[in-house]
This record gives sequence, C-alpha cells and structure tokens, in this order.
Amino acid sequence: MGVRAIMNEAPVACPICVAPTVPAGEKKGKFIETEFRFRHCPVCHYSFVENPVENYAAIYDEKYYRGMGPDPMLDYINELDCPASSVRTYEWRGILEAVNTLHALRAETQVLDFGCGNGGLVRHICENSPCRALGFEEGWIADYARSKGIQILKRADLEALKGTFDDHHGH
Repeated sequence: MGVRAIMNEAPVACPICVAPTVPAGEKKGKFIETEFRFRHCPVCHYSFVENPVENYAAIYDEKYYRGMGPDPMLDYINELDCPASSVRTYEWRGILEAVNTLHALRAETQVLDFGCGNGGLVRHICENSPCRALGFEEGWIADYARSKGIQILKRADLEALKGTFDDHHGH
C-alpha cells in the first residue's frame, strides 16, 4: 500500500476503544487467497484484521475438521468419535475446574459454549458436572456432533434461549 493510498483511506476505528487506528501490515492468506490487512490502535494497543473472512462455511468445512486445513495436527472427527483418547480431555478438565471455581456449577446452571466446534467441551461438562451445557456452532461438524448426541444449538434455537444462560458478572 503506497503512501498516497494510506493518506486517502478512511479512518478505521478501534473496535475496543473507538480511537483511530493505523495500518500494521498485510499478509496474503495461505488457505484463503486474500490479502489480509492488519490494523493497530496506538491508544489501547489492540491489533486486529481489518478485513476478516466471515464465510464460516468456507473456513470450517469438512477438510478443516478432518485435519486437512490450517492445523493438520487436529483431527476433530477422531476426537469426537474417541473422546477418551484425546489429549484435550486435560484441557476440558481444566476449563471445567476453572469455571466451577468462579461459579459453582449446579443442576440449575445452564452453560453455553459459543463456537464449540465439535462439542467436546460441551460433552465433557455434561458428563462431569451437574449442570446443563449446550453448544453453538455453525461449522460443518455441527450436524455430525448432533448425530453423536451432543446438544449443539442452531441459530434459531440460540435466539429462543437468549437471556437464559448464566453470565456470572457479579450477579
């Protein structure tokens, strides 16, 4: 991006503090062929992608969940089919313990894992605590996880349950 283009560009506000941001570089995507533009806020120091790809169906497709995408070390299908063999059980235990420390999980507690992927954490919470856990996911794997009995909401379900989840912000 040349100096003239930078001088003529419209100001981009920081999504955190609303201060004007400055360009922080560009990078061509490896899996999605676009030139990503990065911005930085000199006031609160937040950096972000100005033009994120929001076509989640293209990003979180079957290849992604089978470990053939940006992170080939993850095989979410195998993790879903064989959860006890996943190293992430340690992560799920730690998350459950941390949440339970902050807000005691009781039978009347309802937890939402927004962007739950394959629902591994949702399943772990349901199997290891008295509360009800639900997930929300729009990626390819959501239907597959539902077929395994994991409660993953669709957008309409999520809207219907608005305001029913514990938020524990001092309430």
